[in-house]
Amino acid sequence: MIDESLKSAQALVDKVKQGIEAETAKSRVPAGAPPRAPLDLSVLSPREKIQYAIGGKR
Repeated sequence: MIDESLKSAQALVDKVKQGIEAETAKSRVPAGAPPRAPLDLSVLSPREKIQYAIGGKR
């Protein structure tokens, strides 16, 4: 009787452990900063594009 209870408890612990490990693996976040997105130049006016290209700070 005790051995059966121990086996069922161990099976339950293993099942919960596998569930937690699977959930942890899904929600991993890579270390480090995310890559920078390139500047969207399509929203700039022609004048702003020229200023950006020559390095103007206006």
